[in-house]
Amino acid sequence: MGRSMLQWFCSSPEEENNRCQLLTADLEAFYCCLLEDLNLLEQSLSVGSISLEWSVEAMNLLKKVQVELLYLFKKYKLSIPGDAGDGWFNQYMQDSVATLDFCNSLKFAVSRIDRHRMIVDIAIQKLDRNICLKAFFSETVDLEKSESQKMIEAVIIGSRVQAGQNRAEDEDVTLLMLAAKNTTVVVYFLLISALVSPVSVQLGGGDLPSRFPQLKVFDEMLSTLVGRFRERASAAPDHSGLLLSERETVGKAMRDIRAQVARGVADEERFQSSVELLRASSLELKKGIEKFDSAVDDVFDVVIRGRTEMLAVLKDRDLFV
Repeated sequence: MGRSMLQWFCSSPEEENNRCQLLTADLEAFYCCLLEDLNLLEQSLSVGSISLEWSVEAMNLLKKVQVELLYLFKKYKLSIPGDAGDGWFNQYMQDSVATLDFCNSLKFAVSRIDRHRMIVDIAIQKLDRNICLKAFFSETVDLEKSESQKMIEAVIIGSRVQAGQNRAEDEDVTLLMLAAKNTTVVVYFLLISALVSPVSVQLGGGDLPSRFPQLKVFDEMLSTLVGRFRERASAAPDHSGLLLSERETVGKAMRDIRAQVARGVADEERFQSSVELLRASSLELKKGIEKFDSAVDDVFDVVIRGRTEMLAVLKDRDLFV
């Protein structure tokens, strides 16, 4: 009969000796890979704008962190403390719940963006039929303002992550989870700023870099990423309040058409060109939303799978202890 999941997580003396050799190599690989991914995320901003494409890259990073954490937990064959409320297991379960909440909030935020995009599509149809749009444009702006605060509140609620330190038995595991958590929290808030509204990004955990010198390189890389994001955000038009380049392109086209309608369309050719630009911009936004929505689903599915596997381990432990 095969080994139970509990037995699989409990090392034999021979396995314990081999495990110490694996830990260093695996942890270094995790850290190097995470730093490389953060650097790529920062480089994407250095050559491009804050966009849905960049947001998809950020979600892919979060997915990779979750996949690697689960892989390392299993490869370490870590034991779960007798009190499951302590140690790495409880911390992982808390953090993963926060990630699920965040994904749900992102889905909510994206649905609001898509709702506004569909309103834009209705506007395009009305433009094609030469319907007067003065009242319609006013209604659209009011809707956008009324929904904005709801989006901010929902996403910030989803981004809450326990700030306490891990009480894992092994310092290596503590460092692993802190590196993953700090990275995840910073990416959370960058996504909030990109998709909803700019928010203050809190870096690190106070004295963590001094207490854990190994985390200093992550703190520096995250600071570089946040600095690059702020640089791009400061370049966004002040009047729009939108950081996503796709949304700003749609908003700019809408403002141009609104101005022409308000004055009375004098140049029909220019007006039709503006309508086509709005149509193309809305389509590009739709494609970006679909890709990002899929990336959020991927992260959600990975976290659910990880939690299911970890809960099975806990259940197995309770049956055999």
